[in-house]
Amino acid sequence: MTAEECRAYYEYTYRLDGMDARQVLGEEQLAKDSATCADTGMVTRRHYDCAMAAQSVDALQACGLPNT
Repeated sequence: MTAEECRAYYEYTYRLDGMDARQVLGEEQLAKDSATCADTGMVTRRHYDCAMAAQSVDALQACGLPNT
């Protein structure tokens, strides 16, 4: 996963929950978290694909943990 994909993941999953990731985390923290996600592999490709297809919080939760 790239930092750009991680950022898109954070922005999308926050939006599903009715929040704006940049407003909640701040730009600096969002960028840092996205880089950490990419560097550590804390979100698997399987989870990313599932999460990005989710249309609701329930569907997102059905994807399991980010590292699975």
